[in-house]
Formats: sequence, C-alpha cells, structure tokens
Amino acid sequence: MKYTMSLLMGLFFSLGVMAQNTTPVMVLNAFSERAPEVMNPFWEYREGAFVAMYAHEDGLKKVFFDKDGEWLETRTRQVQDALPKGVKNFINEHYAAANITYIGEVEQPSRTIYRVESELLTYVVIKLLSKEGDLLQENRIDWSFIPN
Repeated sequence: MKYTMSLLMGLFFSLGVMAQNTTPVMVLNAFSERAPEVMNPFWEYREGAFVAMYAHEDGLKKVFFDKDGEWLETRTRQVQDALPKGVKNFINEHYAAANITYIGEVEQPSRTIYRVESELLTYVVIKLLSKEGDLLQENRIDWSFIPN
C-alpha cells in the first residue's frame, strides 16, 4: 500500500512537472520580464491562454499570455474592502444575498476593470465592472454534469 501511494504521488508530481514544461519559452521569458521577483509560478493553460499563478502581497495573481508571449491581462484577487467605492456600491446593491466566489481587479493593456463571480446551483455569473461600478459585461456559464 505504501509503495502504491508513493508510486501515485510520483506520477502526479511528474504530470505536474510535464504540464509546467509545456509553457512556451516566449511566454516564460515574457513573464520573467513582467515579474522578475517571482521564481516559480504555477502554470496552466485555460481560457485559450497560458496563465502564471502566484501569491502576491496584493492577493493571488493570475497573469495571462497568448502563445507568442503577448501579455493579455493580470487578475488580482481582492477583498471587498479594497475595491473602489463604485464597485462596492454595485456589489452591495446587486449581490446582497449572492454567493460571491471571486472578486478581483483585472488589468488589461487598455484598461483596468473589476470581475465579480458568483456561483449558483446550475451556473456561474461573471460580471465585469468599471471602477465607477458600471456593468460593462455579464456572462453566464452553465454547469455541465451527468446526473447519477
């Protein structure tokens, strides 16, 4: 049993290392230029981009790059108290009873916006807001699952 557990742990570790090694060199270099103080971020491929995740004093950061190393955006998880007044007002008005699962600042090449995610039983709602609290975009992602 102990041997099997060790074997499984080694396999999972190897797969994790392999997943991290699939990040293109151009992306790795672009990240190093953008955040030279970060030595070992966790890499994943999601939403059509290579994403570096790491803990930062401002909160968990996710930095998105395209396959050529072009920076797309940086998301920083935030607590509600750190948000601009307009965003806080929007949340207090529209999310008083919601289960908010993520609030964050999203830096993009041309703007900074705020992302609010809430999970419901069968879907997730993602709202993008200006710092003034204006709703810029809303998306709904339905859960797909196979019932028993």
